[in-house]
Amino acid sequence: MLAPVAVTAAVILATYLLFYLIDDPLDAILPDDADDNIPETVFFLILGVLTVLAMRIVAGGRLSDAVPFGSLRAGKVTAQMLGLTILLFLFERVTIAAGLYGSAVGVRSRIVEESTAIGLFNSVVLAPLVEEALFRGYLFTALRSALPFGTTLLLSAAAFALFHVENGLLFVLFVLPTGLLLGLAREKSGGIALPLLIHALMNGVVSVIWLLRLWKLI
Repeated sequence: MLAPVAVTAAVILATYLLFYLIDDPLDAILPDDADDNIPETVFFLILGVLTVLAMRIVAGGRLSDAVPFGSLRAGKVTAQMLGLTILLFLFERVTIAAGLYGSAVGVRSRIVEESTAIGLFNSVVLAPLVEEALFRGYLFTALRSALPFGTTLLLSAAAFALFHVENGLLFVLFVLPTGLLLGLAREKSGGIALPLLIHALMNGVVSVIWLLRLWKLI
């Protein structure tokens, strides 16, 4: 029953191990003025490859069985989820402004680091794609085949939040509601297309707002 959790944990641990092994050689290869976001790109590429390999093994080579893509054609569901996304986004901005999850300066520094083309690509495209394939794709789908929706939602959201523990325990709590929202979108839409869209939009909007503030345009 919890085998999908073990597979997910193994994929993440293997990713960190491989990244650790190539991190120093990568630094030696890259020029001094290389984009600081390139290592993150490599990390997510490794995670993506291992996720696909794991899903192929589990699903017998058929990725569509392990990760249903779903559809955005259900306009009412999409509208409801996007409405909840806006509410969650506003809630997150309030908690950041109140300093409940660290200072706004800390959040701003992370966004500034992602202000390059590669950083924005990681934040808006690569990270959402890989994370949704793993957490709302493989993990959610495998758990949902054996467990009730509520249990599946909590386990997949907790795994998603813990994946971000390198940013601190408070950030884990900050990300947990997003994991719950993305899991709800996965259940309502029947695939990862809608949570992928929401994930990319949330990351993109945050990046754009902070960049506009950095450039003193708002």
